[in-house]
Amino acid sequence: MPIRPIKQLRSFVEDLGVLIVQKRYKKTLALLAAKKRLRVLFLVNESSKWKMKSLYDLLAQSDLFEPLVVLTPLTSVHKSKEGDIGYLDSELLYFKKENINIIYAYKDKKYLSLKELRPDIVFYEQPWELARNQAPLYTSKFALTYYMPYYVSNYGNLNLDINLRFHKFLYRYYVLNHDWKELYKKHAKVDNFCPIGHTQLDNFYLNASTSKQSYVIYAPHYSFPHVKNLNPVNYATFLQNHRLILDFAKKHSNLNWVFKPHPKLKASLLKSGFSKEYVEGYYKQWEAIGISSYNSDYIKFFLDSKALITDSGSFLIEYFCTTKPLIHLLPTYPLPPPFSPSKKIFDTFYKAYDDVSLLGYLESILLKDKDPLKEIRLKVLKESGLNNGLVAERILKDLKHILKGERK
Repeated sequence: MPIRPIKQLRSFVEDLGVLIVQKRYKKTLALLAAKKRLRVLFLVNESSKWKMKSLYDLLAQSDLFEPLVVLTPLTSVHKSKEGDIGYLDSELLYFKKENINIIYAYKDKKYLSLKELRPDIVFYEQPWELARNQAPLYTSKFALTYYMPYYVSNYGNLNLDINLRFHKFLYRYYVLNHDWKELYKKHAKVDNFCPIGHTQLDNFYLNASTSKQSYVIYAPHYSFPHVKNLNPVNYATFLQNHRLILDFAKKHSNLNWVFKPHPKLKASLLKSGFSKEYVEGYYKQWEAIGISSYNSDYIKFFLDSKALITDSGSFLIEYFCTTKPLIHLLPTYPLPPPFSPSKKIFDTFYKAYDDVSLLGYLESILLKDKDPLKEIRLKVLKESGLNNGLVAERILKDLKHILKGERK
């Protein structure tokens, strides 16, 4: 059969699936409107992606909701020859220390069907590597599905953020603001977007700075281009400037440095041919200079920071809301243009394309306390609406409508 008819058939089947799921949601809404209390599950695979704590806490304080975090591994971990899921134990411990009600959804190398946990609502944090019996297409049979991604995609293939099968089967997709909703609506095949903000930003309202420290944070990403480190973004600049930044930190060790590498960075370096001795040595040199942060508990550093140096994607808009200066490490090769909502924010960053511009920003911002883009940054932040009240409260209000049967 020719390729085109096959694609048309797949598209037809997928469109039919969307209609079926939408009918399921209408039926579920009618059932939930009569309930006095709703059980809300948060599907999580690692603590570094857990960014809905403020919502969890608010739901736990309400008599109308019963929140529960469900810990499950990615399918790549499940399928790996090593079968290394030992990390789940430390993740479980992390959540318990945070006084979060949490259970496994994975036992004896098998994924537990979420139906067994009797949810009314399921929150997702990412669209990929989900077990079939935990994905929206299946979960929609008995619960409403909500999505708040742990990251903000700023450039690249927009289809990865709005047009995967995962996105089409969601009941609600929470996005940052109306700019993001309009962008997504323009290119998406379904419209389930709700402009509400992101719960991670609530940290900047709920937690005031309590430290006299003024941290300088270096947060390198793992996605440097290499034949043995294939990835869809390729915006990491580690190979380009990791040594320069370390040398600068050594020279100015009087600054309060925080090394916050992406969790995958070490593995990517080893996979790409760096010796274990070099990689471990690099990490240890940072540990000797200041603080090394390897888990998800980095908000305290953001709150008490002087500046962020990063090539990461997910941190950019998040750190922008602190109002502090951000040195954006960019590769020597061109990246795709950022999406329009992101571009407004990116233009308030200090863009370092090479060693000369990077050193110039390090010296002027960190040593001379210069920040000429500050007023522009504050203006763009105000216009974005990203600092306009607690997002968790807006979501709680949105969820309460379900109990009254007011949602479509």
